[in-house]
Amino acid sequence: METPSVKVETQQVAQLVERPIEIVEYQRHYCQCIECGVRATVPWPDSLIPGQDLGVRLQGLLGWLGNYGHLPYSKQQEMLWELGGINIGVGTLVNTNQRLATASQG
Repeated sequence: METPSVKVETQQVAQLVERPIEIVEYQRHYCQCIECGVRATVPWPDSLIPGQDLGVRLQGLLGWLGNYGHLPYSKQQEMLWELGGINIGVGTLVNTNQRLATASQG
């Protein structure tokens, strides 16, 4: 016979998961109409910018860290490596920052 518990104690804790940044591979299929030959596909999700290696949320975080947090590119590279095992070049970080600056100016 199992002894019933008489009390449940809970505690919520904000945790940093082991790898908070993950690599996600997106695929989209093209279909071709057998009648007219037209090819069609669905658009990429909003979280993906075609041709860019970093998702929009990660780009936003890097922009915030660089501009408001004054975190140099070398430290951003270290952070990306530690949090996701991602090796990103300084050029990618510079280009990301420039895109964010342009987008914020409307």
